[in-house]
Amino acid sequence: MRTRAVDYLVRAVSALGVRHIFGVDGANIEDLYDAIFDAPDHVTGVVAKHEFSAATMADGYARTTGGLGVVAATSGGGAMNLVAGLAESFASRVPVLALVGQPPTLLEGNGAFQDTSGRAGAIDAVRLFGAVSTYCARVENAADLPDRLDRAVSAARRGGPAVLLLPKDVQQADLGDVAPLRPTPGRHGSDQAAIARVRAVLSTARHTGKIVIIAGDQVAGAAPRRAQATQATPQNPPRGVAPAAKDTN
Repeated sequence: MRTRAVDYLVRAVSALGVRHIFGVDGANIEDLYDAIFDAPDHVTGVVAKHEFSAATMADGYARTTGGLGVVAATSGGGAMNLVAGLAESFASRVPVLALVGQPPTLLEGNGAFQDTSGRAGAIDAVRLFGAVSTYCARVENAADLPDRLDRAVSAARRGGPAVLLLPKDVQQADLGDVAPLRPTPGRHGSDQAAIARVRAVLSTARHTGKIVIIAGDQVAGAAPRRAQATQATPQNPPRGVAPAAKDTN
């Protein structure tokens, strides 16, 4: 069975635990939406009225699930509309993967519709998104997609959006029998020595009655809201939150 690059993408993000892809359809991303439609058991496509809305949906999805948010948009104005939403994810270190369609590679710099290749005076999407992402790459051929996707996901998990620019002909290309990404552990490890130090500090603080919990953006990103509430209830301490963790209280 023929496996297009977009079919691989859908299966790969599904293997990473993603259940919804948010976005707006368009000429240079329609193949991805076809792949989503053909794989209803993997992911659900959620179509927004505007790419900024789709980007904030993906951001919210990542914040509430503690996983990866995915947004898809076409080239030109559709891509430009993602910038504000991705900038917020960048500022708050929220893991979002943006899949942005591009004109076919042979037409880049040759008058392609909505060209953002940076050639022949066109807007350079790599430079544009590079300012609001932790990783941005143009996928020049289908064989590069697994590696580029792996790098993008790893970068997003470290905190912030990652962007893959996908020319239309690359999306349609046959990828063969490449296996999708395997599920991998989250980006947060367990530092037992640090945990022991925190326990020692809390034990001392309990005797003085001076415990204050301050939640930052990493608390929101890791989604341990219920655990934090459970730990805080017996002590009933005052709690403070950073702007990006307002919803943890």
